[in-house]
Amino acid sequence: MSTNEPISVSPIRRRAVLGGGAVVAASAAAAIVGPGVAAAGGTNANDVADKSQIYQLSINYGLGTDSISAKNKPRALELYSATFTDDAPISAGFDRANPSLVAIGPAAWADVVEQAFVGYSATQHHLATINIELTGKKTAQMSSYLHATHVLNAPSDQLLIVLGTYFDDVELRRVGWRIVRRFLQFTAFYSVARTAP
Repeated sequence: MSTNEPISVSPIRRRAVLGGGAVVAASAAAAIVGPGVAAAGGTNANDVADKSQIYQLSINYGLGTDSISAKNKPRALELYSATFTDDAPISAGFDRANPSLVAIGPAAWADVVEQAFVGYSATQHHLATINIELTGKKTAQMSSYLHATHVLNAPSDQLLIVLGTYFDDVELRRVGWRIVRRFLQFTAFYSVARTAP
């Protein structure tokens, strides 16, 4: 058989292939939903929707933070405002009792991040292993791993890599789910040489 010949799929097999897509979609939903959500009648749709909205807060944050390094602070403020309550304490450091970065609310945090990024021409924040636990009808806790790359300004050829874990208290407000308290626990900082493609 030539590799250029079309593959014929019978209608029965086609349904099986499409059905396999449903399995993939269900697996993705299970990854967001996590353990403890399935009830006797199946998955609680409200929990799935809540976890999806809470998950989006981490995405907003990563995009907002990288908008600051891209010199688009208005976009960062828009994303941060869709992530945090106006009075949320936000901090980061190796020691929760003595954090190195502290602010109250999204606008103040954007200022802190902008100052921290003065020596960088670009950043890329990857948030992963996002775990969401619904602790009540309007409360949740979320943790997410951070792997952030910071490109030092020229003439440096170095990248600063920051690893850590975000710990968030989340509440459902009139405007939707928002982070009401965040602490970034730094795990490690290290530098590597930047290699050009």
